[in-house]
Amino acid sequence: MKRGYVDTSVLLAIAFAEPNSAGLEERLASYDQLHASPLLEAELASALQREGLANASETLLAALR
Repeated sequence: MKRGYVDTSVLLAIAFAEPNSAGLEERLASYDQLHASPLLEAELASALQREGLANASETLLAALR
């Protein structure tokens, strides 16, 4: 089983469609199981709300569940 750790910055790069976001999505998809900090949801929601993308939070988090 291949496990990985996802940081808030990775999800924000995907949410903001940064140049490397497609590669990050592929890399996340390659793991069987992902782990994250318990603070990830709060950090992600805060950053997305600040940038006017509050609704994107649930979409990104659903991909991790």
